[in-house]
Amino acid sequence: MERENDLNGMAPPVVAPLFPQKRKEEGWWLVIGDHSSNTLFSIKRLTVHQKAKMVLDFTASAVGKLHYKLYFICDSYLGADQEFDLKFRVEEAGRSRKRARDEE
Repeated sequence: MERENDLNGMAPPVVAPLFPQKRKEEGWWLVIGDHSSNTLFSIKRLTVHQKAKMVLDFTASAVGKLHYKLYFICDSYLGADQEFDLKFRVEEAGRSRKRARDEE
């Protein structure tokens, strides 16, 4: 994730006059989930000053082709949330790609 509107490499504080703290930093929630089954697989919170790399660990729900969503949810601004499709194939433990192709 990378910011495009930062000031000197730092994100400006959030304008939130009714927030109880004097200074509110912009925060993001990264979520991997399956919308069709209403299942959450992984969630992490981060703050982005200029660039951020994050690893989300999760266990796949099944073997085969899976379609999940990656959500970026902002805790400070409406309309800033983003979502991306994640499509991948999960194989049984111990099966190599070559063996899987040979069996098909």
